[in-house]
Amino acid sequence: MPVPTKVKIGLQVFDIIERSAKQDGMLHDGSYGYTLDSKNMIVLDKDMHPSKKRVTLFHEVMHAVRMVYENTTKPSSKATFEDWEHH
Repeated sequence: MPVPTKVKIGLQVFDIIERSAKQDGMLHDGSYGYTLDSKNMIVLDKDMHPSKKRVTLFHEVMHAVRMVYENTTKPSSKATFEDWEHH
């Protein structure tokens, strides 16, 4: 199944881009993907196995959903990075 190139979340459209770690320094640390809220963009490591890519896309879409529909309940300022990252 090919990866879609866009996903609509509410009224916003996020572009889905595949890049290799050689093209994108954000993928050098072992990350499989990331989401840029300011650019409405989801980036996936194009060299991943297709099933891992689908799981990563779902994970990143959930970050985008949170960004679009963010509520007022947030972790405390003393929370760990993981608490904030996956809030």
